[in-house]
Amino acid sequence: MSMPSATTDLDAAPRAAPIDLRSDTVTKPTPAMRRAMFEAEVGDDVYGEDPTVNRLQSRAAELFDKEAALFVPTGSMGNLVAIKVWTQPGQEVVCDERAHINQYELSSMSAVAGCLPRTTTAPDGILTWDLIEPLLWPQSECPRRTSPAPRRWRAGSSDGGGSPRG
Repeated sequence: MSMPSATTDLDAAPRAAPIDLRSDTVTKPTPAMRRAMFEAEVGDDVYGEDPTVNRLQSRAAELFDKEAALFVPTGSMGNLVAIKVWTQPGQEVVCDERAHINQYELSSMSAVAGCLPRTTTAPDGILTWDLIEPLLWPQSECPRRTSPAPRRWRAGSSDGGGSPRG
């Protein structure tokens, strides 16, 4: 499947009202969305028996040219899954001090993944190697290693909000 051309397909498309994706609790379902949820064929996704989730995961894998995809219902859960996949208990996660995973999801990183944040101040919220390298523990001094946060963040406000980059 090809992506829409920025100069043709997108310019010709009708402009819809913006969708607010700040939180999974901000967006309210429309009557059509509620009807679709009511009429959806459902099953147990843990056993691979939910056809809607199976189609969603297959479509996401296809779009991103990956072998498989996993649906998670919240951004916080997605962040935690990424931390668990990329780290081991006792390791640190390098992130901007204002990153959402540090400000609002800290306990899950520590309690569930067994990791601790190692923060730095990124002027624009984007981690660079110059900011990460000084935070890494030399192998000879300490057995733990650090992993950069699973997403690059650009700080969006002084309260630690941000938006994903790249």
